[in-house]
Amino acid sequence: MTTLEILRLLIFPKTVYVSEDRKLSVVDRIEDGEAVRIFYSDKTRESGVYLEKHKRKYPLFKYMVMLKDICRKYSGLHKALMIGGGGLVFAEVFLGIDKKNSMTAVEMDNRCIDVADRFFGIKESDRLEIKCMAGESYISQIAEYNLRVSDNKKILYDFILYDAYVGDRIARGLVTENMLKMTKMIMKPDGIIAMNVINDAGGTVKMQTYITQKFLQGIFKYTSLTMCENRGNSILLASDRML
Repeated sequence: MTTLEILRLLIFPKTVYVSEDRKLSVVDRIEDGEAVRIFYSDKTRESGVYLEKHKRKYPLFKYMVMLKDICRKYSGLHKALMIGGGGLVFAEVFLGIDKKNSMTAVEMDNRCIDVADRFFGIKESDRLEIKCMAGESYISQIAEYNLRVSDNKKILYDFILYDAYVGDRIARGLVTENMLKMTKMIMKPDGIIAMNVINDAGGTVKMQTYITQKFLQGIFKYTSLTMCENRGNSILLASDRML
């Protein structure tokens, strides 16, 4: 981008999309001296990328930086399931880590899938499958399918990411003890589940996060909770492999 274009965005952020109910929007703006595109749900920042093409490979959001590091740190995380994800930007990040990586992204709001395509260039491919349905329904369907078939036909994921919100909290239906047990049924034995959780003001971890971690401790051998650099988010992990 030219200096003039950057200056114009600094003074006049550009809204490139607003949903009919005005709850969803996409805005081009300058943040920390960088031209960025942000997808909002109300005032919540759902997804974001750098507008400069050569910077697209670098995650904009701090929690995505941490998730990328996790996927690099632990071996064998090639087949992923993402529940939620807003503009599906992390799908692009995950697929860029390794050419062997593939992902199924499950987003219940078709408008988010449309935004991902039109404004972030993220669409289905031979490595990315996108389903428009509730995450709880998808997990339940796959868990029930796995109960009916032999081991060699089961659908199992190496890495499962929860990034689905109602307001500033993970959708309650995803973090019940029963749903977390079903989630384990669609994971490989050494798979990892990761949850992007939003902290309260000042970096205070929400009670919902601690309750969810307690459930996970009763299902998996290991859990960890790490605050992101910006203190606005934390990443909750659980696995039967040492974390």
